[in-house]
Amino acid sequence: MIKNVTVISINSPQELTGGGHYLRCLLKGYSKISNNVLVIGKEINEVHFKLDSNIECNLFSKTLFSDFCSRLLLLPSFLFVYLFNIINLIKDSDVISFHSSRLGMLVFVLSKIYPDKKILCHFDNVEFLLLKDKISKPNFSFKYFLNVVDYYLIRMSEYLCIRYSNSCSFITKSDANYFSQSNFIIPICYDFSSNNNFDSHENYYLFTASFDFEPNLIALNEFKNIAKNNPEIKFVAAGRKLDAHSCNDLNNLKYIDSPSVDDMDLIFKRAFGYISCVINGSGMKTKVAEAMKYGLPIYATENSLIGYECLTDKSYIYKYECANDLAGKLNTNFHVDRKVIIDDFNAFFSIERVKSELERILSL
Repeated sequence: MIKNVTVISINSPQELTGGGHYLRCLLKGYSKISNNVLVIGKEINEVHFKLDSNIECNLFSKTLFSDFCSRLLLLPSFLFVYLFNIINLIKDSDVISFHSSRLGMLVFVLSKIYPDKKILCHFDNVEFLLLKDKISKPNFSFKYFLNVVDYYLIRMSEYLCIRYSNSCSFITKSDANYFSQSNFIIPICYDFSSNNNFDSHENYYLFTASFDFEPNLIALNEFKNIAKNNPEIKFVAAGRKLDAHSCNDLNNLKYIDSPSVDDMDLIFKRAFGYISCVINGSGMKTKVAEAMKYGLPIYATENSLIGYECLTDKSYIYKYECANDLAGKLNTNFHVDRKVIIDDFNAFFSIERVKSELERILSL
């Protein structure tokens, strides 16, 4: 058992985003193998999740000033302006864990100040590829300007993470291969599922996402096309910031904007199946594992199944290429053995896997 661990992240443990969820995965894993976990990250005025009792938060404001000044100091995040606070906070830590390859300059500086502490980096995507997508459509916004700056800083940041940490983990094997690193893989995970209410579902297919992210907006349009091609089937789209992109042009498609955590739980429980329409973007798609947690059969694109190679031959995974492929193939009348799906979820994507992989990394 490790005495003290600090996890430094660009996200908040209360965020309803993929990054926020992956941070919670890491925190739950670390809380099982250490006495005390300190998380340093982004402050937001929301509380959605209860953290384990041995987790303490010290969060900082993300502002235009902190974003701009940190980038002047070659860190493509907001945290570098809080460097002296961070140096003081981590002095008693045995392990310093970084969530995000954007924090390379912090990795470098802290490895020099605390050479005897073990430093780990957890990559949850390939930021360079993500930024390459983001700057492909030029505009004159401040956010676009930051993305261009980050595009030129991120390669250095990723290099510093790998060069000055003791070990790195990746969310998928393909991400690890991209960096030619050893295969410490920590996938998207959730708490162990004991869901056995298999009869409460309604007859709709579900798609969920954060709709302030370009690949998810492209996927939403694909989901609309699937609904249009299958007018006899009900569909539900749900997630953050959906309202600005919803329209009531299809009678069989319902939009649920920014549901609470409890509401999203019910939305998943009542669904008959899940459709993941994402066709671009790096990393592992969070909601595929979440759909498995509820025992839902999954229709997914090739991009959606990155990181889920262990499910290749599973009968409840239906791989497709475009909306037209699903025309006439969706129905709500066939039997699904939900227990099989949940058993596979618990075997491959529960927090126990995070715990065991962290133990393996720290044993070296």
